[in-house]
Amino acid sequence: QISNNGSEVIGSTSSSSAITRTAMGQQVSQQTVNGQQVSQSVNNQNVDVSNQTQLKHALQDKNVSVINFDNDITLTQTINVVPRNVTINANGYQLNTGNYCLSVDSAKGSTSNEITLKNARLFTANKHGAFEMSHDGNVKLTYQDVDAVGGTAVWSNSEAKGNKSFKVAGQRPSSHITWMVMSTALISSTSR
Repeated sequence: QISNNGSEVIGSTSSSSAITRTAMGQQVSQQTVNGQQVSQSVNNQNVDVSNQTQLKHALQDKNVSVINFDNDITLTQTINVVPRNVTINANGYQLNTGNYCLSVDSAKGSTSNEITLKNARLFTANKHGAFEMSHDGNVKLTYQDVDAVGGTAVWSNSEAKGNKSFKVAGQRPSSHITWMVMSTALISSTSR
């Protein structure tokens, strides 16, 4: 089936979303969210995002394992992250969480839940940091080559059951990460 914009519809998940292949052979996921058409490039389990709506869709799609930024993104709401292994490659763009955060729904049982934020300029003003790990279950969070500005880096509820870990990795000088070790930031928590 060919749509009116020259794209071939190769699959449809519902009346409000479809996977299409453009004339150039690129697969694109199209979805209508709150009356707004949202398109994302899809390459197997890799998704390119350029705004908050696309980022939210990708973070809540358990089949997406790599999210690539095409633009700076500013949050205007907290986004829940579906448990799984996922890499968020900001490609040098900024993730501005402001007074919001990415709330990690922890994986229970043997399900893995490893999140890596790579090559990002991060700004946060939220007391729970850019990532909030407040649910029961296991979470491994890594900041790799992240330049960060703001208050709390990551927050974990010490009452939550499960293992929570936070690691800083990459080639950035340590001066870019000194803000992360703050009295308000619990960066590692283990179940009791």
